[in-house]
Amino acid sequence: MPSVLETPTVTPSLLLQQKIQAVRRKQVGVSAGTGLAILVCAIVLLLGAQMLSDWWLDLSWAARAAVLAFNIGIFGYLAFQHVLLPVIKKPDDDAVALIAEKALPQFHSRLIAAIQLARPGGVTPGESSALAQAMIEETEELAEPIEFEKIIKTDRLKTPVPRKTHIAGVTGNLVVGRGDSVTIMVVANGLLPSRGRLFLKSARRSQEFQLEPDKDTRGKFSRTIENVQESFHYVAQVNDGLSGTYRVEVIPRPTIASIQAEQVYPPYTKLGAVKRALGDLTLLAGSRLILKAKATKDLQRATVKLAGLDQDVPMLINPQALKDLSAEIQIPAKGMNGFSIDMLDTHGMASHDTAVYRVDVIPDKVPAAKITYPDRKEELITKHATLIVGFEIVDDFQITKARLRYKIGTDEKSAENAIELDLAGERPQRLRRRHEWKIGAFNPLPPEGTSIEFWVEAEDNNDVTGPGVGSSEHQIAKVVSEDEKRADLLNRAGDYLGSIGDVATDQEKLNQSLGALILEKIGPR
Repeated sequence: MPSVLETPTVTPSLLLQQKIQAVRRKQVGVSAGTGLAILVCAIVLLLGAQMLSDWWLDLSWAARAAVLAFNIGIFGYLAFQHVLLPVIKKPDDDAVALIAEKALPQFHSRLIAAIQLARPGGVTPGESSALAQAMIEETEELAEPIEFEKIIKTDRLKTPVPRKTHIAGVTGNLVVGRGDSVTIMVVANGLLPSRGRLFLKSARRSQEFQLEPDKDTRGKFSRTIENVQESFHYVAQVNDGLSGTYRVEVIPRPTIASIQAEQVYPPYTKLGAVKRALGDLTLLAGSRLILKAKATKDLQRATVKLAGLDQDVPMLINPQALKDLSAEIQIPAKGMNGFSIDMLDTHGMASHDTAVYRVDVIPDKVPAAKITYPDRKEELITKHATLIVGFEIVDDFQITKARLRYKIGTDEKSAENAIELDLAGERPQRLRRRHEWKIGAFNPLPPEGTSIEFWVEAEDNNDVTGPGVGSSEHQIAKVVSEDEKRADLLNRAGDYLGSIGDVATDQEKLNQSLGALILEKIGPR
């Protein structure tokens, strides 16, 4: 026995039915309203013509009755054809769907197919009801945001009122930030007055302002509303010309609700990370400043503007929480003196007059080097001498290199030479050493009368913005003969002995003064 195929069923779309019914109601209303307007106009015209002809020709009662009957017949025909018939013979769903598809080509016959397939028998046995149901659901998604009533145009029902002044252009609808100033501009032509009028209506009050004329452009009027705090509707009037009603939507601009700052010191400092207060952003050059902020509104974009550098650093916005944002700023050695955060919310409203946070950048100090011996700025040496150079170096972190630099001769163009000083693999923060500088190892030996300028130079471990290089003051080693060196030593010995003699004399005087004081205290016996 052959099997009987079941008739597939499809669930009709309530949304599409509501859309079709809305179009039908408006179409019937517009058609009946248009017919009623035609009927009223016909009554006025025909009765007016009858009265005029009766006054002019003085018609008889029979003629008057005949004309009246003719008019009533026309009135009845117009009422039936243009008022009652559109109400009685409403268009069916298929006709309305065809009208909608003609006005909305994006449906591509989906709308009428969705209406027809949902009817009993719309899907025959053997055809896929799931495919038909999917097509209906797709049509629903396409139709949901569309206002079908706008398909039926009512432009022909609108008859412009003759006016002396015509409003040709208005600023229109606006979206502004709270606290901003709003300028409403109106362009009019025709008979132009000295001023116009602007009517504002908000949730709390109604206001009226004058529209001032533009001195350079004829027919242009404007008014600026300062410090707008709430949304409002407005209508502009110039003479007898009226604009439509427009809306100015006032929304808050995005601002920073909270912000945290963390300084990450350069690795060579071994200081790690530390929380910083926004009022005390004194940062070491080469550090990284990590910012974590929360905005008052959901954001689509945010940037950190670096004051003094004219640079922007994009901020990362958390996709799960659009108010949370973060950024990492590399602190340069110079130029940067602050930062601010610019934001754009999801409504396209940008931040305004954002706070600027001051940043004081402290450069890594270069090592401080000092020659401790010889203690004279100019030391006399022989060409075979060994000069003892004592030095001291101090750095805020670590010393990585030290060298003795020198140049032979006092000419600025003289070549500089360097002797690397052995630190024995250490990287101290403070270094105090001495170096035996063998002048006799020079090849060739410097002749007598030669001046050798020398100084100590040191490098620190700054591998981010450095290395920092510091130098001591420059000193002179002058090559002299052995006799001159011997005389210099004798003079210095004499100076030392003289100093010792002065000290002994001062000590003797001090002893005498002390003895006198003691005797005064004891008194005569």
